Amino acid sequence: MAIKAIQALLLVATALTAAGCQQGAATKAMNAQPSRGAAVLQAQVQAAAEQQMRGAGIAMAEAKVEVAPADIEARRTLAQVYLASGRFRSAAQAYDDALGLAPGDSALRLKKALALLAQGNAVAAVGELDRIASLPDAGLAYALAGQTARGVELLEAAARGAEASPRIRQNLALAYALDGQWARARVVAAQDLDPQAVEGRMRHWALLASTADPAAQTAGLLAVTPDGGDPGRPIGLAYVAPMAAPAVQVADVAAPPTLTTSPPVQVALRKASLSVPTPAPARQWVVQLGAYDTPELVDSNWATLQRRVGDLLDGRAPSRSEKMVGEKRYYRLSVAGFSQRGAAIDLCEALQARQKDCFVRRVGPAVPQPTRA
Repeated sequence: MAIKAIQALLLVATALTAAGCQQGAATKAMNAQPSRGAAVLQAQVQAAAEQQMRGAGIAMAEAKVEVAPADIEARRTLAQVYLASGRFRSAAQAYDDALGLAPGDSALRLKKALALLAQGNAVAAVGELDRIASLPDAGLAYALAGQTARGVELLEAAARGAEASPRIRQNLALAYALDGQWARARVVAAQDLDPQAVEGRMRHWALLASTADPAAQTAGLLAVTPDGGDPGRPIGLAYVAPMAAPAVQVADVAAPPTLTTSPPVQVALRKASLSVPTPAPARQWVVQLGAYDTPELVDSNWATLQRRVGDLLDGRAPSRSEKMVGEKRYYRLSVAGFSQRGAAIDLCEALQARQKDCFVRRVGPAVPQPTRA
């Protein structure tokens, strides 16, 4: 969507909100006790205006990423807008894109874990949290993922530290509640809240704990309603890491010995032959399916994909690669062999329609490797 059109949409959404407020004020002026029907209608008008504003915000954030795909702040904003709009699948993908630009950003990885939790994918969320396990804020996310003892342990250590804050103590109190330690939860919560606020918070936490569902608990804690129709972020916005230009190969070919030109002409011919490179290897596109901590996880996840979406993979062989992020080595699983980006995008979109995460990136020629026995 063009920037001017997006701005016009935002103006329309703002005007609708203002009109809704004016309508409400006029209704109250004419009728001091509005009917239930009028109140419901007003709530619907307000909800529609808010929904339109969210849509405008998403469109603007997507447009910014499209214009500046390597801008980390643009990608961070897009991921946050998705998360706040309940588009948790889109948010997880957008945070993953941002991590491609800033792999050491712990805050981005924590938000990605929360987006995965809100989708109900606790296993993948814990995998992300394990990479930032020393971060105190990861403690509550561990508790939401069902690892309450681990979350409590991490938050207790943070709460004893010199930089302990009310937020850390409240996170610890909620972790206690999720772990069933309600007496401790109440005592810790009371350190920063008045008695009335403590009671209200305990009721809210009891409601969260009663669901026993990481997705519902995370969405409830974020105060966001999940968007059940979330299609994922547009595949065209996927981050593609830049690839270094291949080294230019030159042929050191001398002039034919039978050439009867003068020496200066022979030198010129030799220089001309040296300036002609051989064709560089053709670049390829791959569909990356995941990145894991061990090679064994690559094999097991490939086997799972073969069982669940083997018809889409169409007999393609897996391609493995390794990538160092800081001092950590990751093992990537991809499907290679696409000479055209469009073909790789088609496969990725088909996988995403089956709720399988993926993204398209460009690489040099890769040799598919068979799975281990």
